[in-house]
Amino acid sequence: MGLKYIYLFICSGLLICCVQTRAQSPSGMGSNYLPDLSGAKFTLAVHEVSFEGMNNGSGKRLNYSEVKGSPFWKEEFSLASLYTYDNILLGRTMVRINFLTGEIYYLDKDQRELVAPRDLVRKVNIHPQMDTSRLLTVFKSSPGEIFLNEKPAEDYVQELNQGDLKLMKITRREVGSADSLFGTMKRYFFTTDEYYFVNYNKGIHQVKKLSKEAVLSWVPGSAAYDKWLAENKINFKKEEDIVRFFSYYNQQQKSSR
Repeated sequence: MGLKYIYLFICSGLLICCVQTRAQSPSGMGSNYLPDLSGAKFTLAVHEVSFEGMNNGSGKRLNYSEVKGSPFWKEEFSLASLYTYDNILLGRTMVRINFLTGEIYYLDKDQRELVAPRDLVRKVNIHPQMDTSRLLTVFKSSPGEIFLNEKPAEDYVQELNQGDLKLMKITRREVGSADSLFGTMKRYFFTTDEYYFVNYNKGIHQVKKLSKEAVLSWVPGSAAYDKWLAENKINFKKEEDIVRFFSYYNQQQKSSR
């Protein structure tokens, strides 16, 4: 075989590899990228809420744009891996979490915004900066695992860190209203309620208030970390500080085994 044909063969092989890599990348949105939800009933995402008379259907219909704030965890879409209740990867797509409805919105291959079926999608891993090798946060639906006000929570619960000791959060949004212009008009806004939980070795406990006493009461051997907590100025009223301590705690426990 001549050098000319060898050169053409090598170039053709490189071209095929590049095409395959592009097809499997997030920007390519190929079949290996989008989740297989073909066997599930899908619902188009709705960007409206019934504010008054929700029980009898006679309420005022409000578009999200008419309400100050946002119902979403993040307004922009994030790359996510979707998993079943058997922890099987369905695929990857762009999602955003609706705290008003407690639903996961995702984009299909036609860029339609759909609602992920709760009976199929249990876990949503959010990746930072379109990088599937890294994990930003996790939203998980585990009915019967977490109780809020003595009722099983059906929300997608956010895991703020990973490991044996985890801080978890449920965020719920509702629409509030107030009079303006001397009562001649109403203004609408989203309100937020947050509920925190400490998960240690699958034992989940609600923390009614973020404080050092409330959080550490569920952390075994926490007294041994008093010096580290003081040196690092951990403020237990801030979730990011609690996450920082929980991550350190997990590292120390893992290295001592």
